[in-house]
Amino acid sequence: MLMRFFDSYSRGLIVHHWDTDGICSAGMLLSELQEKEIHNMSPTIGNFYLTENEIDEIKKKGYEFIVIVDICIPRDEIIRIKNATGAKIFIFDHHLQEIIKEVEHINPISEGKSPEMFPSATWVLSQWLGIDLLAVLGAVGDMESRIKENKLVYPEIENFLNSHSMKFNDLLRMVELIDSSYKVMDKGGVERAARFMMENRDSPGKIFRHRTWNRNSARIKREIERQLSTNVIEDGDRLMLDISTPFNIISTLTRRLARSNPHKTVIVINRGFFRNRDQIYIRGNNVQRLIPIARDRGYSAGGKEGVVGVILPASETDDFLSIIKTSDS
Repeated sequence: MLMRFFDSYSRGLIVHHWDTDGICSAGMLLSELQEKEIHNMSPTIGNFYLTENEIDEIKKKGYEFIVIVDICIPRDEIIRIKNATGAKIFIFDHHLQEIIKEVEHINPISEGKSPEMFPSATWVLSQWLGIDLLAVLGAVGDMESRIKENKLVYPEIENFLNSHSMKFNDLLRMVELIDSSYKVMDKGGVERAARFMMENRDSPGKIFRHRTWNRNSARIKREIERQLSTNVIEDGDRLMLDISTPFNIISTLTRRLARSNPHKTVIVINRGFFRNRDQIYIRGNNVQRLIPIARDRGYSAGGKEGVVGVILPASETDDFLSIIKTSDS
């Protein structure tokens, strides 16, 4: 029972990633903990840490425990949150990260399990909470159509689809809608989405009809097509796309390019998302080796097998790109 972790507490906070996996993971936890006083929040979209202002707000609320789910916050930041708030910290994740012994850290991948067994944070939670729409959406959100290649997980997703008379494309459309809040930088929308998903986990129709998400989705599609129409540079075994957009679509663009170029390393740079920082997103074989290199340089970096995201000072972007190219050769 998952509740055994929280029996001693009555008031807590869920800090979750802003994408479908994070939102659905939070929805699963909100449902399980609904007899307690539970709030949820996302970090500032694009930040894999909590700002001083966010930590100060958490301190004022006096939470007894904090659950961090599907967001790979570095160890030093986790310890800082723990010391600043005095709360018991729980982590549920599936990203590549060291086990943080000072907190309650549940990550089967870090414990040596195969990433194929746990394609999403929702699938980690499903060990206790079972497989429902939220668990399935988290896995499809992180893997998209590639989840069909997962012989350990996809049969269970197929069973779910068959028993609910749904098609795989229905899941892809729901993910597109849920993700739309973060892609248009609506942090409040991300946080409301977790409760919406908790309340409508048995109502796919309400997800399809969500008016704001449908409007967002149309805007995002136009921006994605505009960016993909710009010049994609082919450099040996690499594809590079250098963009400037205020929309948080870098991971979507990288996935699209990787899907159509499965044997190449795809690198997308967004120079227009932050004021003085840039985003770099990379997909390819063995790219996770770049995570410690980025962190050693003081950058925010994280990822999982085959995927790396980096946020770094804009003045250092081109230098780090040369490092990526050198380490890739």
